[in-house]
Amino acid sequence: AVPDDRLGEKVCLAVIGEAEPAAILAHLAAEGLSRYDMPEYIIPMTAFPLTASGKILKRELQAQVTRGELQPLPVRYRPTNEGTA
Repeated sequence: AVPDDRLGEKVCLAVIGEAEPAAILAHLAAEGLSRYDMPEYIIPMTAFPLTASGKILKRELQAQVTRGELQPLPVRYRPTNEGTA
């Protein structure tokens, strides 16, 4: 999550790979994610900080954002009207 003055925090998705943010959001929508649950930020990564057992250190990701080491990119899901008459 990314800190937000009004809401407390907003959803942020950290991803490894070269996919475009619009393609990521379209994939999430195709898999059934609600538009209200869509991430509002995406952080492209080359690797995640991991614990010794291989779990993602989520607190370290948040700390890297706070320190300015990672820059979340704002995104907005825009549903398409495909399949509607």
